[in-house]
Amino acid sequence: MAHAVMNDLDFIAFLRDNIYEIKKNRTIPNKKIEFTQGDMYNVLHGAMVKDVKLHDDNTLTMRIEDLYNFNPNRTSARGQIGERLQNTGELENYYIIIKIKIKMF
Repeated sequence: MAHAVMNDLDFIAFLRDNIYEIKKNRTIPNKKIEFTQGDMYNVLHGAMVKDVKLHDDNTLTMRIEDLYNFNPNRTSARGQIGERLQNTGELENYYIIIKIKIKMF
């Protein structure tokens, strides 16, 4: 999953938009990332990028987290079933956590 995230255009844009601050401060505050297409949208829409650190060996590490849940008023049958099961307590929410490590520069 980490490999798919690192090759996603939205993730690449996120890095591009934040690289100056990462280089300057060796970290950035936790930030929301919007995945807008395909599987990344379905799995990680509205995820948070946390614990971004640029280490002395120029390795960039971070964690991407997203709460897996069914938002209200889904239009698909699967979404409606998921929402109903979630609301009745038969389906518990859980976090998807992806660790990313990139050799920079």
